Amino acid sequence: MKIVVSHPFGNPNVYQAALAFYERQSLLEFHTCIFSKRSIRYRSFSEINGANILTHPAREIVRIASSYLPSWGFDGRRQSSIDWVTKHFDKTVAQCFDRKSDLVYCYEDSALGTFSAAQRFGVRKVYELPIGYHDEARAVAQEEVERDKSLLPFWLSLHENTEKLNRKTAEVRSADHIICASTYCRDSIIKHVNVECKISVIPYGCNVSWQPKKWGVKDTSGPLKLVFVGRLDPRKGLHYLFEALEGLTPGSFELTIAGRWVPGYRDWLLRRRRVTFADVGQIGGGQLLRVLRENHLLVLPSLFEGFGLVILEALACGIPVLGTERTGAPDVIENGKQGFCVKAACSEDIVQVLNMIMDNRGMLLDMGEEARKRALVLSWSKYRQSLAAVVMGEASDEMCGSFCE
Repeated sequence: MKIVVSHPFGNPNVYQAALAFYERQSLLEFHTCIFSKRSIRYRSFSEINGANILTHPAREIVRIASSYLPSWGFDGRRQSSIDWVTKHFDKTVAQCFDRKSDLVYCYEDSALGTFSAAQRFGVRKVYELPIGYHDEARAVAQEEVERDKSLLPFWLSLHENTEKLNRKTAEVRSADHIICASTYCRDSIIKHVNVECKISVIPYGCNVSWQPKKWGVKDTSGPLKLVFVGRLDPRKGLHYLFEALEGLTPGSFELTIAGRWVPGYRDWLLRRRRVTFADVGQIGGGQLLRVLRENHLLVLPSLFEGFGLVILEALACGIPVLGTERTGAPDVIENGKQGFCVKAACSEDIVQVLNMIMDNRGMLLDMGEEARKRALVLSWSKYRQSLAAVVMGEASDEMCGSFCE
């Protein structure tokens, strides 16, 4: 089978998907905007250096450059600029398409043109949706804004243009097979779209070569150390986390936050809640591992998510997770064993879990050990094995689930 993989920007799960087919000698082409075969952290993945990688860099270079230059009417950091790159990338890949391939594997916002070309040649179309369906995102955002109208400026899903939303819907309807990383993501599609194609849930993987946290007696006393990693906006449910923490005994916890703030949201949050926290900014690589291992519990109170790759990164570091049912947590952890799943938009559930841990700090040591064990069966290798088998028609969804057992 000859497979074309297409994604404009590249990220860990995209590169792992390309590698899944490359390992099977089935990757015909990998299309992206920028890719470096040198050993650098940015836009590179040495495991696929030998693959046929086709880059389309022009607009992405303009976008990146504009992010660092004085304002001249085009800001590369805006969503509209990212969309400008993504749409043109999709059009370019579509123009490259021919009859040599058997299957095309595309992602949200960059699939419609490519799928149209594939349809003309009778090529099978597989679509990965890495986050919940857009209609569900808008429904969640609207519910939050109805609770507090001052949140409106920070919900980006309520400000997307109609043309882009129509493209998203058309992509889903055009697919022959949809891949989701979480049950929540799959259910968000089924809730809003009557699709006839197969939808498979294949959770992402993690790097199991990382050294886990060394738990000790010192971790059973003192403040409970909580860490949040991700984009800092209302979608991640930070205002519910802060509401929960404000009700706890001062000094009973320490909170570390890592990520990039949506402009204005930090001030909005601090005007409403008095919670002390350490803001370490946007981090990655070794710094991320260090921050995770320095803490006791990852908190991810997301209101709308696709998966939340940091969940697996925490498990790989031997750190238990507190996540909501709108993340990938229910797919990869057993409640009360490697972490906890709570109801989204419910600060009371967060308080209940945190109080339980504080009353029995010794449970963290066992949970940390179980978290690491769980990560070992959720490696990127197992993910690639599962993805290739399902996409190439060698395994059922039931067999796919067995890879994580």
